[in-house]
Amino acid sequence: MPDTFIAHDPDTRRAVELDSRICVGHHPEDVDRKRAKFAVIAKDIAQLTQEIERVEKVLDNLKETRKNAVFQLKMGEALLAPISRLSKDVLAEVFEHYCREEVEDLPLIHAHPADIISSVCALWKEIAYITPTLWSYIHISGVANPFAKNPIDHEATRLTLARVLTLSRDAPLHILFSCDSTEWHKDRLNLELLHDLFKHSYRWSSADILIDSEINLVSKAFHFFFTASSASSQQCPFPLLQSLHLCIDKGDGIYISDPRATFVPTDGPSLPALRDFSVTCYSVAVPMPTSPLGRPSWRLLVDPALITSLEAVEQFHDKDLLVLGQFKSLQRLLLRNYQGIAQEPSGDLDERIVHLSSITHLVIRPHMYFGSTVTLTLFSRLSLPNLTSLEISQFGSCPDPLGIWSATGFAEMVEHSSCNLRSLFLDEIQINLEDLMDLLRLTPCLTHLTFCEYGEPDVETEVAAAIFSYLTWSTPGQNDGNLPKLTDIDLRTRSFLDHVLMGKICDLLESRMSGEVSTLKYFRFEPRLSSSPDIAGYTDPGPEVLRFEELVRGSLSRKAFFLVIPDFSGSTCSDSEQDSDSEVDSDSDLETYSFHSGSYYSDPPLAPHDDDRLDTNLPNYPTGSDVLLRSYYG
Repeated sequence: MPDTFIAHDPDTRRAVELDSRICVGHHPEDVDRKRAKFAVIAKDIAQLTQEIERVEKVLDNLKETRKNAVFQLKMGEALLAPISRLSKDVLAEVFEHYCREEVEDLPLIHAHPADIISSVCALWKEIAYITPTLWSYIHISGVANPFAKNPIDHEATRLTLARVLTLSRDAPLHILFSCDSTEWHKDRLNLELLHDLFKHSYRWSSADILIDSEINLVSKAFHFFFTASSASSQQCPFPLLQSLHLCIDKGDGIYISDPRATFVPTDGPSLPALRDFSVTCYSVAVPMPTSPLGRPSWRLLVDPALITSLEAVEQFHDKDLLVLGQFKSLQRLLLRNYQGIAQEPSGDLDERIVHLSSITHLVIRPHMYFGSTVTLTLFSRLSLPNLTSLEISQFGSCPDPLGIWSATGFAEMVEHSSCNLRSLFLDEIQINLEDLMDLLRLTPCLTHLTFCEYGEPDVETEVAAAIFSYLTWSTPGQNDGNLPKLTDIDLRTRSFLDHVLMGKICDLLESRMSGEVSTLKYFRFEPRLSSSPDIAGYTDPGPEVLRFEELVRGSLSRKAFFLVIPDFSGSTCSDSEQDSDSEVDSDSDLETYSFHSGSYYSDPPLAPHDDDRLDTNLPNYPTGSDVLLRSYYG
């Protein structure tokens, strides 16, 4: 180490500098001695510089060693993560669910959802490239918007599509083709991407075709390809196609004037594997004339015998029922904007009944606009012998005090068709108690009943008490009473849960779960006017509450029972509080509940799965402002 003295004090440094100038000026003989001293200082500086460089190298090595250690630690922690303990097959299945959901929002341009997975780590990349099904979900957009911030590059998309098709190998393809053009850029419609997909038509398993005003161009492309392929090979170009969904956003609904634009030629080979062909359109009515010379020769875009599901978005009137007669394979019908009888006379519609023997699921959503009145008159004009599921949801308020329900019309439909309705879903429709009871009497084969009462939530009614009394068997355990096949009950009424109503609930459960016969699997009741304090607080439960608990505890075997009351306190519990306060019965593992502010609440369990059951849990399950009094499920 150098032995040079370096003065850090400013006064000392100035004194040394002054002394050096004096020495140099008045003692020439000391110049050599001073120079020698400076040489020693320069040598010391060089040694210090070398030492600094050596220490910096050591520090860099320590930093690199620390960086490697941190990396190894993170790798080790990653190996201990739950997802790292999953097998490659399980991860591949998880990734397939991700690609299936993500492809709807991620049109294929420069990357595929599987590319995002492969960029995470080497293991995920390996799984992605050895799993062809991840690349089998493809979303193609056929229009480039020149005014968009990131316009679609068709050339880049074609290259990406070719790579994705190669990586998918021989896996069945699931295609989503969207064509959302406007008058500003309809000339940019690019069907080359669709033609590239046609080259792999033998692998198509499902297809969603979303088109708007350019329906003729897209349908012609399908028509010509179908015709050309059939003529050359005498075989169907889509041998594996099982599901086809056609969504027509604009235009003339499902009608076209050009016979060469039919989506699937009627004179060509059939689609052998097709099981579900659903169509969503604005209207099913025949378009009005477009010129004074009269209307063109309209024809359906597709063969009506192929359609299994039809959804009409625009206004649907009773006169449009005649159009449905040509859909011989229609199983599901959804009328999103039912308007009843049109203003103009319906003509010959009043004299005939529309027979739709294939429909099993009917969804009707009446809409009231600006004080308009809509009545469910279509029932009197329908014959639905195979109808098993009926869902009606009302939007708006009907000024007619009798409501929208047509008791005579529904009775006439039952008389015409003798349908065995199994699932009934009524969401806030205006129906009086007498008509509701008549409706239940006309549907003795019901297995699933969901009813949400219409009206102001602060006005109490006797609907719940009447329903519970009607469903209670006079002889417990004997399924010879009303609705003997009923398995699921879901009610939301303008009721106040007191001990009297609680007693009726217990009578209902006891009558249907006593003895060897116990068909009830799912029970949910939500009184919209809250309940008695001792019932809601559960601090000093009455005999009815204890009876309810005893009944459901002794009957838990793949069943679910819960009561929900509104929480008007305005207080909600966060997820963290729910997790920290929850208590689980570890012995039976049949009951889940938690305690908060004197009330029991929990997210309701999933009801036992039933293929015929409507998906009614989403709109009717309790929200964060609801209090679940008690839930039991096993």
